[in-house]
Amino acid sequence: MTFEIGDTANEKNPRWMGDDVGYIALHGWIKKNKPKPELCEICNERPVQQLSSNNHTYERDITKWQWVCIPCHQKKDDYYEKNIERCKTLHLGKKHSAETKQLMKEKRIKWLKSKEGKLWREKISEERKTTGIGKLWSIEMERIKNERRSA
Repeated sequence: MTFEIGDTANEKNPRWMGDDVGYIALHGWIKKNKPKPELCEICNERPVQQLSSNNHTYERDITKWQWVCIPCHQKKDDYYEKNIERCKTLHLGKKHSAETKQLMKEKRIKWLKSKEGKLWREKISEERKTTGIGKLWSIEMERIKNERRSA
Protein backbone atom coordinates (compact mmCIF):
# COMPACT_ATOMS: atom_id res chain seq x y z
CA MET A 1 0.00 0.00 0.00
CA THR A 2 1.46 3.36 -1.01
CA PHE A 3 0.40 6.79 0.12
CA GLU A 4 0.41 9.96 -1.92
CA ILE A 5 1.24 13.31 -0.34
CA GLY A 6 -1.90 14.56 1.37
CA ASP A 7 -3.53 11.12 1.74
CA THR A 8 -3.22 11.35 5.52
CA ALA A 9 -3.36 15.14 5.93
CA ASN A 10 -5.70 16.84 8.38
CA GLU A 11 -9.06 15.01 8.78
CA LYS A 12 -7.76 11.95 6.91
CA ASN A 13 -5.12 11.33 9.57
CA PRO A 14 -6.21 8.73 12.16
CA ARG A 15 -4.63 10.89 14.90
CA TRP A 16 -6.62 14.01 13.87
CA MET A 17 -8.12 15.67 16.97
CA GLY A 18 -10.25 18.41 15.41
CA ASP A 19 -11.03 21.21 17.88
CA ASP A 20 -9.83 19.08 20.83
CA VAL A 21 -6.23 19.77 19.84
CA GLY A 22 -3.83 21.37 22.33
CA TYR A 23 -2.70 25.01 22.40
CA ILE A 24 0.69 24.51 20.73
CA ALA A 25 -0.55 22.10 18.06
CA LEU A 26 -3.43 24.44 17.18
CA HIS A 27 -1.06 27.39 16.79
CA GLY A 28 1.13 25.22 14.56
CA TRP A 29 -1.85 24.27 12.40
CA ILE A 30 -2.99 27.90 12.09
CA LYS A 31 0.56 29.03 11.20
CA LYS A 32 0.65 26.41 8.46
CA ASN A 33 -2.78 27.25 7.03
CA LYS A 34 -3.22 31.02 7.50
CA PRO A 35 -1.08 33.13 5.15
CA LYS A 36 1.25 35.45 7.03
CA PRO A 37 1.09 39.11 5.91
CA GLU A 38 4.02 41.52 6.03
CA LEU A 39 2.37 43.89 8.52
CA CYS A 40 0.17 43.55 11.61
CA GLU A 41 -3.51 43.00 10.78
CA ILE A 42 -4.54 45.52 13.46
CA CYS A 43 -2.23 48.53 13.06
CA ASN A 44 -0.78 47.83 9.58
CA GLU A 45 2.46 49.49 10.73
CA ARG A 46 4.76 46.97 12.43
CA PRO A 47 5.96 43.55 11.21
CA VAL A 48 3.90 40.54 12.22
CA GLN A 49 5.33 38.43 15.07
CA GLN A 50 2.50 36.47 16.72
CA LEU A 51 -0.81 34.75 16.13
CA SER A 52 -3.78 35.91 18.16
CA SER A 53 -7.20 34.31 18.58
CA ASN A 54 -9.93 36.90 18.00
CA ASN A 55 -12.22 35.62 20.74
CA HIS A 56 -9.93 33.42 22.88
CA THR A 57 -11.91 30.29 22.01
CA TYR A 58 -8.96 28.69 20.19
CA GLU A 59 -10.97 27.08 17.40
CA ARG A 60 -9.57 25.52 14.25
CA ASP A 61 -11.05 28.28 12.08
CA ILE A 62 -8.48 30.54 10.43
CA THR A 63 -11.01 33.37 10.09
CA LYS A 64 -11.01 33.66 13.90
CA TRP A 65 -7.25 34.31 14.06
CA GLN A 66 -5.05 37.32 13.29
CA TRP A 67 -1.35 37.84 12.62
CA VAL A 68 -0.34 40.71 14.91
CA CYS A 69 2.67 42.61 16.26
CA ILE A 70 3.54 42.28 19.95
CA PRO A 71 2.24 45.73 21.06
CA CYS A 72 -1.15 45.15 19.39
CA HIS A 73 -1.35 41.63 20.85
CA GLN A 74 -0.67 43.00 24.34
CA LYS A 75 -3.29 45.75 23.96
CA LYS A 76 -5.81 43.28 22.57
CA ASP A 77 -5.32 40.87 25.48
CA ASP A 78 -5.37 43.65 28.12
CA TYR A 79 -1.85 42.59 29.04
CA TYR A 80 -1.05 45.70 31.06
CA GLU A 81 -4.31 45.71 33.03
CA LYS A 82 -3.93 42.01 33.84
CA ASN A 83 -0.32 42.57 34.91
CA ILE A 84 -1.33 45.45 37.20
CA GLU A 85 -3.99 43.23 38.80
CA ARG A 86 -1.45 40.42 39.22
CA CYS A 87 0.96 42.83 40.91
CA LYS A 88 -1.77 44.01 43.26
CA THR A 89 -2.50 40.43 44.28
CA LEU A 90 1.20 39.93 45.02
CA HIS A 91 1.11 42.99 47.34
CA LEU A 92 3.70 44.83 45.29
CA GLY A 93 4.04 48.49 46.17
CA LYS A 94 2.89 47.97 49.75
CA LYS A 95 5.22 48.69 52.63
CA HIS A 96 6.99 45.70 54.14
CA SER A 97 7.06 45.03 57.83
CA ALA A 98 10.35 45.44 59.71
CA GLU A 99 10.57 41.65 60.01
CA THR A 100 10.13 41.16 56.27
CA LYS A 101 12.71 43.87 55.51
CA GLN A 102 15.20 42.13 57.80
CA LEU A 103 14.60 38.77 56.10
CA MET A 104 15.04 40.35 52.67
CA LYS A 105 18.27 42.02 53.79
CA GLU A 106 19.62 38.72 55.13
CA LYS A 107 18.78 36.93 51.89
CA ARG A 108 20.47 39.68 49.84
CA ILE A 109 23.61 39.54 51.97
CA LYS A 110 23.69 35.73 51.82
CA TRP A 111 23.42 35.89 48.02
CA LEU A 112 26.15 38.54 47.75
CA LYS A 113 28.47 36.29 49.77
CA SER A 114 27.70 33.27 47.57
CA LYS A 115 29.89 32.25 44.64
CA GLU A 116 27.28 33.53 42.19
CA GLY A 117 27.05 36.87 44.01
CA LYS A 118 30.82 37.30 44.02
CA LEU A 119 31.01 36.61 40.28
CA TRP A 120 28.20 39.10 39.68
CA ARG A 121 29.97 41.77 41.75
CA GLU A 122 33.23 41.22 39.85
CA LYS A 123 31.46 41.47 36.50
CA ILE A 124 29.60 44.63 37.48
CA SER A 125 32.80 46.11 38.92
CA GLU A 126 34.59 45.65 35.61
CA GLU A 127 31.66 47.06 33.64
CA ARG A 128 31.44 50.11 35.87
CA LYS A 129 35.17 50.77 35.60
CA THR A 130 35.00 50.73 31.82
CA THR A 131 31.90 52.97 31.71
CA GLY A 132 33.46 55.69 33.86
CA ILE A 133 31.15 55.41 36.85
CA GLY A 134 33.62 53.59 39.06
CA LYS A 135 33.14 56.25 41.74
CA LEU A 136 29.45 55.40 42.13
CA TRP A 137 30.33 51.72 42.26
CA SER A 138 32.86 52.35 45.02
CA ILE A 139 30.20 54.11 47.07
CA GLU A 140 27.79 51.21 46.55
CA MET A 141 30.46 48.67 47.55
CA GLU A 142 31.14 50.66 50.73
CA ARG A 143 27.44 50.57 51.54
CA ILE A 144 27.34 46.78 51.06
CA LYS A 145 30.45 46.30 53.23
CA ASN A 146 28.88 48.40 55.97
CA GLU A 147 25.69 46.32 55.77
CA ARG A 148 27.76 43.16 56.19
CA ARG A 149 29.56 44.57 59.19
CA SER A 150 26.32 45.55 60.89
CA ALA A 151 24.68 42.17 60.16
